[in-house]
Amino acid sequence: MVKSPKLYFADLGLVRQATCRWGPLDGADFETLVVAEIHNWVATAGLNTPLHFYRTRSRLEVDVLIQTPRGIHGVEIKNRASAHSKDAIALRMVAAALGDEWLAGLVVHPGSALELFPGAFDAWAVPAHRLFQCLSRQRRNGARRLARRPLPFQRASL
Repeated sequence: MVKSPKLYFADLGLVRQATCRWGPLDGADFETLVVAEIHNWVATAGLNTPLHFYRTRSRLEVDVLIQTPRGIHGVEIKNRASAHSKDAIALRMVAAALGDEWLAGLVVHPGSALELFPGAFDAWAVPAHRLFQCLSRQRRNGARRLARRPLPFQRASL
């Protein structure tokens, strides 16, 4: 596991202005955007939910692990039009290692397809706009109350 944390800037607009990077988001900027939205949702909801970056010595990495009292969710972020089952390889391996502690995984992408990956480890390909809409709706409607409910793309037994 990596000894130092991964650093994300909270204000992507400020970063892009300071670095004069215009146009479509590159992979690092898209990852920063998604992580910032997840962090904002956790903070707004007032949840005591740690967010982690995970990497092994063999370079297997998961962009975000969300640790909840019920278990762990994994989030892999890919900046391409659609997600593929190979994008969930790290999620599968972490799910296998965690066993019953694993709740679900997401591969967040900027495309439009929402789909369940094949296999028994509960991982979804989720368009970023759908994730952001869901998180935004929860913030507007009382995030603390709704945070206890599963997101629309999580299995109902959570």
